Amino acid sequence: MFSASFNTQSGEHQVTRGQILSAMTEFDLKYRSIEPDSGTIYAVEDSGKRYPPKRILEIATGVPTNQFYGGKPSNDVFRTLGFYISTVDSQIGWKSPEQIAAEQARLQLPVPKADDLLAGLLATKWLRLHGDYTKLADCEYPGVYVLAYKDEDLVGQTIGEQDIYYVGVSHVGVRNRLKQFIMGLEDGGHHSAAKRFFLM
Repeated sequence: MFSASFNTQSGEHQVTRGQILSAMTEFDLKYRSIEPDSGTIYAVEDSGKRYPPKRILEIATGVPTNQFYGGKPSNDVFRTLGFYISTVDSQIGWKSPEQIAAEQARLQLPVPKADDLLAGLLATKWLRLHGDYTKLADCEYPGVYVLAYKDEDLVGQTIGEQDIYYVGVSHVGVRNRLKQFIMGLEDGGHHSAAKRFFLM
């Protein structure tokens, strides 16, 4: 079975993707309502949820977090095993146990029809990409996002199909994808659509 290695104070340890997924399940059941869902700077993401990388490695291997380094050494383990690492946005903050309980209850509701989701999208209002993207409802989840590119200031106006310049889909949190788009506008990387803008 494919595995990744990481160094600890007691030597090199191996961990498999299956062990990581089991640790994430254990975290969801036992710790999500009482512990942060990310580290100080990074989070590992799976199925639309965030997890603290070092804590997941601890649960998966039994090696205490004070016995190995976080940051790149831990993140490389998850990347090797096919997981996505995101940077924690301090503007969002932690969720309270009440917010988590409400979120879990909402996840039990039936999936809305596509027409209803589209109607909901077109009933919302434009926000400014720089600075306001973290104010989007449910932006920590995977989803569809639309961008406008016009001389006219659309902030506060209801989204109209005629104003949509780009439609994107993110399998990780939309907030993180939009952050990548902003970074791409600045350096030409991170996001393929942002690269096109950068080259204009």
